[in-house]
Amino acid sequence: MTVKEYLKLFRWPNLVIVALSMLFLQWFVINPFLSHESTLNIYQILLLIVAVLSVTAASYVINDFFDIKVDRINKPGGNMVERMKDDKAAVKLFFGLSVTGVLISFYLSLVVENFDLFWLFSGAIGLLWFYSKTYKCVPVIGNFVVAALSSFSFGVVWFFDFQYFLKNSTDIYHVDKGLIISFKFVLVYMAFAFLTSWLREIVKDMEDADGDGKTGCDTYVVKKGIKPAKIFAMVLSVILMVLFVVSQIYFLKINFKYMFGYFLFLEFFQLFIIKKIYESADIVDFSNLSDMIKLLMLSGILSMPVLYLDTLNF
Repeated sequence: MTVKEYLKLFRWPNLVIVALSMLFLQWFVINPFLSHESTLNIYQILLLIVAVLSVTAASYVINDFFDIKVDRINKPGGNMVERMKDDKAAVKLFFGLSVTGVLISFYLSLVVENFDLFWLFSGAIGLLWFYSKTYKCVPVIGNFVVAALSSFSFGVVWFFDFQYFLKNSTDIYHVDKGLIISFKFVLVYMAFAFLTSWLREIVKDMEDADGDGKTGCDTYVVKKGIKPAKIFAMVLSVILMVLFVVSQIYFLKINFKYMFGYFLFLEFFQLFIIKKIYESADIVDFSNLSDMIKLLMLSGILSMPVLYLDTLNF
């Protein structure tokens, strides 16, 4: 395989988005509320990003490994693992990337003196394997697992930072307010990642329903049909809209005017997506809808620098 094909296998645009989301979370959401001496330094953050990217890339490899048959129908010639023509090489690549991520998490666990985080990474690797092999075709559960893992990259930055803070801060009471506020913002972004990922997975299942059905992959769409799946997607969209509104109320309360306005934009974007969910009827529609949701994800990440502007006057 060529370098270009490996980059395609690893879904490099997705990896860039994950890396940006983690950096932005550290710089624009966590650091403004905590002293820099009490958070991970740039080298440790970069190591954490490499660990998460390794695990994420591993997930794409194992996903393609188990999806060879279904991809022959849904996207002929688009499965990069099939092009490797060596199943063992794909499995070795998965384990190589996974071990890289776990070893880095082990080192960072030593830094923060908390090995729960190492086990968190190890558990994520196991979940990725079982998801790709078993859970992916289980209605609802498969999509839920992907959504939970998508919010992992947001949460793990906070978890490592929080443990490092507990270890190094000499004045926990002084930054207690900032700690609570930053945690609230992290929870909002984790919920955002969880809901948008789940929504996109449902839409992708609608797009791939033909191939999934023919290969015995009983997703929610295959099991219940397109109409119930669209209703499910609408419910998730409404919950996401509620998250936006509740966040706006909080931004108004703490006088974060820029974020209040930005979330107004996200609400209009979400209303447009709800409209498209209702109107979508074929593979092309679902493919375009999936791209729109991905753009919504990116828009959510780009709200972090906007949040930073509000913190300057906090």
